[in-house]
Amino acid sequence: MAGSSFSGTYNDADLAPGTYSYAVVRHYLEGDEEKSSSLPLGTATITGNSAAGTLLFDETISAPDPVTLTIAVTGERALKVDGATVASGSLFGTGSLELKDANLGGTSVSFSAKPVVFSGAVTGGSYFFAHPQDIASLSNASVRLLAGSGLSSFSGCQGLRHRDGCGCKF
Repeated sequence: MAGSSFSGTYNDADLAPGTYSYAVVRHYLEGDEEKSSSLPLGTATITGNSAAGTLLFDETISAPDPVTLTIAVTGERALKVDGATVASGSLFGTGSLELKDANLGGTSVSFSAKPVVFSGAVTGGSYFFAHPQDIASLSNASVRLLAGSGLSSFSGCQGLRHRDGCGCKF
């Protein structure tokens, strides 16, 4: 049917490790006969120890076992890392990021449009900030304050290293 459209969202939660395939199935009538056709969208493999891509929904990651994350958080999307151990990867974008009781190991964190919220103790990571930050309870991490991050504050932090060229004084 020309000019027809549809919209919607689908969000899987708590999937067991495995491979999942997704498709849109179109149902229609051709005369009196019901017909269907599939439009394959793709396959996702869930391992339980890594995630990569751009958020389609607001998400919370709570993973006490080490995971690898490479996640873009765009627009009005929000990512909360709560009680997770992130061994490596990168968290970046223009959306919202909240860190609570997290160990970020060698993970790179770069958010330029909104401040990162530190709502609990955070250990590790390499941070690039281009927005004023209220950094609390961050330890054993490297920080680079880029243009636009003036008026940032630090409280309860220890073992911070500044990245080359940022001019930070901790």
